[in-house]
Amino acid sequence: MAKQHRQASRQAYQAIAEKHHTENTAKRFTREHALAAGYRQRGGEQHTFGSKAFWSSYTGRKLKAKGHMLPLVYSGVTRDRARMATIVVTTNRGQLKYSVNALNFNPWTREEFTRILPTEAAELGQHWDQIYNRLFNQNLNQGMRFV
Repeated sequence: MAKQHRQASRQAYQAIAEKHHTENTAKRFTREHALAAGYRQRGGEQHTFGSKAFWSSYTGRKLKAKGHMLPLVYSGVTRDRARMATIVVTTNRGQLKYSVNALNFNPWTREEFTRILPTEAAELGQHWDQIYNRLFNQNLNQGMRFV
């Protein structure tokens, strides 16, 4: 029975890691997610749009040079690199590893990128429960032998 538990658990963690990566990673770079997750305000976001203080700030310079004000994105390289992830799965957890080194320049940007909203956690937990129960029952029926 322990073998069936480990197998079902690993497969369930693999499934929710893939689901989180495909559905939630791209949201990390949107203004909506930044507001919902409580990202720290960047320089210039507190200034009036179009003022001299705004245009001399990081946000104003980014808007002028790159044409956007997306959070966690300057040139787009980090967002592109976040599309690739390595999934490491054990019996007790699933872990996504991203190679987005630019998020290490400031101590808070990596934490903002990896922050999971309560709604995302609840959704992933329900998905894990469904997959685990289905796989465990399926594996349990296959692995039982009566002597």
